[in-house]
Amino acid sequence: MGSRPKYKPGTTKGDNRKVQRVEKRLERLEIDNQELQGQVKHAYQQLNIIKIRNDYLEHKLQQYLEEEQSAVLGMRTRTGMKL
Repeated sequence: MGSRPKYKPGTTKGDNRKVQRVEKRLERLEIDNQELQGQVKHAYQQLNIIKIRNDYLEHKLQQYLEEEQSAVLGMRTRTGMKL
């Protein structure tokens, strides 16, 4: 924002105030935008952590189910029972 002239020659004092208000509003919006971008980045990081945890839990659940299935099949073959 720094190098451009703030006001055009021949503008009124009221016009200059309006320009100042708009510039201040623009600054606030830029700051809000930066804060929101930081929040979005943080949310994506949290989402990635959740995805990793979910993958890990799915893997552990699959292992558990396979072990249970093996145990049940092992019991069935030892006892000669049908399920």
